[in-house]
Order: sequence, then structure tokens, then C-alpha cells
Amino acid sequence: WVLVMDSRIFRSFRQKVSADKKRYQRDSYDLDLTYITERIVAMAFPAEGVEATFRNNIDQVARLLKENHSDDHFILYNLSNRDYDFSKFNDKVMNWCGFPDHHPPPLRLMFEIVHHIHEWLCADAENVAVIHCLAG
Repeated sequence: WVLVMDSRIFRSFRQKVSADKKRYQRDSYDLDLTYITERIVAMAFPAEGVEATFRNNIDQVARLLKENHSDDHFILYNLSNRDYDFSKFNDKVMNWCGFPDHHPPPLRLMFEIVHHIHEWLCADAENVAVIHCLAG
């Protein structure tokens, strides 16, 4: 009963934090993550510990990506200025593209990010770009 109650409380809390954002709620997943297209995903920061109660749980995100896409066909673009355990994503995290939260990126950086995503998507029809900042 306690686990069910905790789960309901955390689910309610995550939904409040997400506000009007569309959440990925399938099977056992409840993530602040959206497939914009079949190959472009936007999501909130993949967090651990207490922070995972109101952001995305890093282990759930890693499991979802590995289930839906093979290890060789997804790359995360970390637009936040925060590190996390990249090994959970087989070190396929672009960490050079971060900028301060709630600010636009410098124009040159934006072009570099878009160019890299374009090259990645063109390299293989199965490739998926997963883009996140801190809040999603």
C-alpha cells in the first residue's frame, strides 16, 4: 500500500511540474519526454536520486531508449550545463552544446547543434536525436 501511495504521490508531483507539457505515459513509463517526430525526441533532464522524483529518472530514460532504439541509433544532446552518468547511455551524449538554462544559445552554437543533429539523422534512417535541457 505504501509503495502504491508513494507512486501516486510522485506521479501527481511529476504531472504538476510538467504543467501543460505532453508526457510519455506508456507501459510502465511516465516521463517528461515527447517524440516530436519518430526520430527527434525532446525531454527533461535525466536525473538521479531525489531529483528524479520531479525530473526524468535516468534509468527509465536509458531503458526506454534502449528498448525503442538500438544502442547504436540514439544520441543525447545535453543542452544543460550539467553532467550526469553518460555511461547509462553508452557514452553517446553530446556534452559540448550546453548553455545557461532559460537563455537562448549563442547563434553560432545553435547552428552547430542543428548541423550536428542533421548530420546524425542523415547518417542512418534509424538514428534518433534526443535533445534535453534542464526543464524539458
